[in-house]
Amino acid sequence: MLIELKNVNFTYMPNTPLAQRALKNVNFSVEVGEFVGLIGPTGSGKSTFVQHLNGLLKPLEGEVLVEGKRMGEEISPFLVRRKVGLVFQFPENQLFEETVSRDVAFGLHNLGWAEDEIEKRVRSVLEMVGLDYCKFKDRSPFTLSGGEMRRVAIAGVLAMNPSCLILDEPASGLDSIGKREILANLERLNKENNLTIILISHDMDEISRLAGRLVVLNEGRIEFDGSPRKVFSLRDDLIKIGLDTPEFTSLLVALKKGGLDVPLDLFELNEVKDAIVSVLKRRGS
Repeated sequence: MLIELKNVNFTYMPNTPLAQRALKNVNFSVEVGEFVGLIGPTGSGKSTFVQHLNGLLKPLEGEVLVEGKRMGEEISPFLVRRKVGLVFQFPENQLFEETVSRDVAFGLHNLGWAEDEIEKRVRSVLEMVGLDYCKFKDRSPFTLSGGEMRRVAIAGVLAMNPSCLILDEPASGLDSIGKREILANLERLNKENNLTIILISHDMDEISRLAGRLVVLNEGRIEFDGSPRKVFSLRDDLIKIGLDTPEFTSLLVALKKGGLDVPLDLFELNEVKDAIVSVLKRRGS
């Protein structure tokens, strides 16, 4: 098991009139190589949840284990943050060095890596996120497009060679090209590098296509946990807590209400098309 949360509770400003309970008896685990989508309405506790996974927040009750070791006792939060990288929303706001290569290498310099090893690592992670090392290494991060800046920020986290990468809305605010490139690179990192990815997103079409597993948070609790097909089949329950469903799900529901006996747990264009054609052929025969 890569990361495990056991009966985790967390309250902001405890023992004060402003106390706000953000996580409630959360149990969660993730294996190496999983791609987990994390969804939930605003205020459901998603950001609080992921900050427990890499030690930025410490549970008031319960425990967090990384590779079987209790965080804060058997493994330090500092070491955990090298294993579990967290990329906040709009990470390009954290870029500050004069060149792309210096920004990506910042953490490695702090760890005392040799210059030749730093160069190899920077070259490697820039290529991981789809940026040509020779083309980008000497450019100022602030001359790049929004999507390129975000990929540089992700590369800076990947440079620390994490076992797990957590991203909070990584495609937010990007144009369609930048969004497509970011998501394609995350998908490739998961499949080719066996990198565990936990992705927070409000885009249900995006999350249904990328994630092999969905975790739904609501009011600090894990409401549902399962495959996209299983979770999105609970459409009425999701709508009750303020979540949308993929566009294809809405289309299929409308067709079913109109009398077409189509399945509701399809998310890919080709399978939706084939299902509709099959039903129409049956009706016409």
